Amino acid sequence: MYIFINDLQKVNNMYRFSLALFIKIFNKSLNIQLTFKSIQEKLQYAQQFLYRNILDDLGISLFKQDRMLFALHIVRGVYPEKIPDREWNLFLGQTISKSSEIPIPNWVPSENKQSLTQLCSFIPQL
Repeated sequence: MYIFINDLQKVNNMYRFSLALFIKIFNKSLNIQLTFKSIQEKLQYAQQFLYRNILDDLGISLFKQDRMLFALHIVRGVYPEKIPDREWNLFLGQTISKSSEIPIPNWVPSENKQSLTQLCSFIPQL
């Protein structure tokens, strides 16, 4: 998890978070006062609580335009199966547009038609 947080400095040099801060958030996530039936249940709760604490505590320090990027980066790092490689590469702009005959509605602005065509060709289930 710390590695994903550390990657933020690639977006902006101001996004440098110390290991000490991560450990503080981690320890806060482990100090749960609730009772659980099993240790496995407590660990699952602590894991979700850690994700929430990271998004809350670090997200507030980011510029607004970078918060969604941060959240998606964390989701991709923690649950890589939730965002397939094709979709991730499309999000990053690392795809090559395929020419396909996808009918685009007339109400779509002309400046967005190419992006919509690319989106539909890479994610056909939309």
